[in-house]
Amino acid sequence: MNRIIVIGNGFDLAHGLRTSYSNFIDWVKYKIIKNPDEYFEHISLSEMNPCFGTDTPKASSFFQRYYKGTKNLDEFIRECNKCKFVYRNNFLEHLINTLNLKNWVDIEEEYFKELNICFQDYKKDENIDPIKKLNQDFAQIKDDLEEYLCGENGKNVTINEKLNSITKKFDLNDNILFLNFNYTSYVKYYAQHNMQIIHIHGELKNEKNPIIFGYGNEDNDIYKEIKKKNCDDFFKNIKSFKYLDFSNYEKLKDFVNSAKYQIYIWGHSCGNSDGTLLKELFEDDNCVSIKPFYYKYKNGSDNFNDIKMNIFRHFSNDRTFRNKFINKESCEEL
Repeated sequence: MNRIIVIGNGFDLAHGLRTSYSNFIDWVKYKIIKNPDEYFEHISLSEMNPCFGTDTPKASSFFQRYYKGTKNLDEFIRECNKCKFVYRNNFLEHLINTLNLKNWVDIEEEYFKELNICFQDYKKDENIDPIKKLNQDFAQIKDDLEEYLCGENGKNVTINEKLNSITKKFDLNDNILFLNFNYTSYVKYYAQHNMQIIHIHGELKNEKNPIIFGYGNEDNDIYKEIKKKNCDDFFKNIKSFKYLDFSNYEKLKDFVNSAKYQIYIWGHSCGNSDGTLLKELFEDDNCVSIKPFYYKYKNGSDNFNDIKMNIFRHFSNDRTFRNKFINKESCEEL
């Protein structure tokens, strides 16, 4: 039986890496403190300040005078409650505010929500400036994310013996494909013998396989409505369009078409941001079964049901889902 092992961010987190989007945003906040002019147009004061000779001083001047180095960015902004910190990157401001409200944020999901807002406005007046600005802001965040993950990708990790034992049991003649949705490269430690690795979302600092960061769920009414409009800017960060620029997707389809296969899920939530590709893999006639490896929390609960429901949403036919999805008793912890 061929196998596709889907690798998601939970795989990196299980190895002690700080690769959640919340970890990344916290790092960006620290970077903002170090170089505020890169992220703020200026600081808007309630009145003219004689120290600066203006009511809109440069962020670097404001931080140099008032920031004492003992607070994080959120605390400093709250302390300066009579000032407005004017961001250059509106989408980053949205992410920081959303994270402060929810304690968690999915950047790709938030991007699609903002893209929809731009689209609703575009339908009224066909003004493309908002979507161009959103894509410009998103590009900066993508660059920052790559910089941050390069630091995480250089860390030493301890091999997960349970996962290692699984790959060692595979026969030399088995065709095993690791489909890595992460940008990091730690999956290479588990690729025994001649097992194949496809970095479907690219690799860090690799010009021949640059990272793909955006949204990947085309199975919704908003996307279908956008598709009818003649404006390419709305598709700039849709993952399926980026897949066609490189050979990874073609290699994956060759593997899928070659024989029957089982899917293992290692640390991927199977959420909407990768929905289009996952739906293709799950619903393909060659897909025999789907086996999620779930994470068990310290309080004894686990995320099996979350993964199950996310996978369910990618099926057009409920019966097909039930026939392919392996029951919890036959699944294992990650």
